[in-house]
Amino acid sequence: MVARELSGDLLDMTSGADPQRVKEVRRDHLQEVLVKQIIGNAATLSVVGDVRGDQLEALPDALAVTVDRFIREERARFEEKRARAVARYDFIERPVYEKRQRSSAVQEEPPF
Repeated sequence: MVARELSGDLLDMTSGADPQRVKEVRRDHLQEVLVKQIIGNAATLSVVGDVRGDQLEALPDALAVTVDRFIREERARFEEKRARAVARYDFIERPVYEKRQRSSAVQEEPPF
């Protein structure tokens, strides 16, 4: 923990950039990497599940149902995983996203 903190502090000091900006860039980069991994895992899961053609359109909803079920049925395990992620990544807090009023026909963008 101490080594990680010192390493982060040293990088912030030696980069010549604003430490908060460095954290923002790191957070944004990690977010991009994680989204790419999720997409790659979804593609692999579609191959393993022999999902193809028109069936691919149902894949995002099927993944959402799987994640939703896990969070609802395994809440303690999800919270443990989330707590480990919070401890692992020391980034500044994300800005609060204002919910925009949209018609039900338009799907709202996720925060990532």
